[in-house]
Amino acid sequence: MFKKKGNGRKPRQKYDPIKTPKLVYKYAREGYNNKEIAELIGITDTTLSGWIHSKDEVKEAIQSGRAFILPELEKSMLKAALGYHAIEETVQFTARPLRGGNTTGPQFVESGKTISRKWIPPNVQMQKYLANNRHPEHYKEKSEIEVKVTDISPEDLEAFEKALIR
Repeated sequence: MFKKKGNGRKPRQKYDPIKTPKLVYKYAREGYNNKEIAELIGITDTTLSGWIHSKDEVKEAIQSGRAFILPELEKSMLKAALGYHAIEETVQFTARPLRGGNTTGPQFVESGKTISRKWIPPNVQMQKYLANNRHPEHYKEKSEIEVKVTDISPEDLEAFEKALIR
């Protein structure tokens, strides 16, 4: 993609106010992270980070490119969490000896094809992830319980502490 200078560094890529935001948007939309985007356009990730902070059009390109992919990602996560039907295609091959005295081995010929509908079961880990992140007030991995105790004797407190330790 680019030649390195004698000192091992990439040549400096000039910022193009028209091309750069378009490229950044394209790669962000395709799901590349900042480091990968930087490499694809021939700059370091530090340079890209600087452009994101100093050039509003690059920041907007990253945000709008990623905003495009988020609904698709959420849709596929929900699909995995709930389970879905998929079409599965299986192709069978048969080995036939080659004709004409060729000794390179058998020739494989398609002998059949099976198309079936397969149920992909719900992904429980994805269900937990979505529940924890979409509604953290209702679905938490850990619950905090605050207990206020008043009017307890020292003997009862000691018994309670022993019960907790067990």
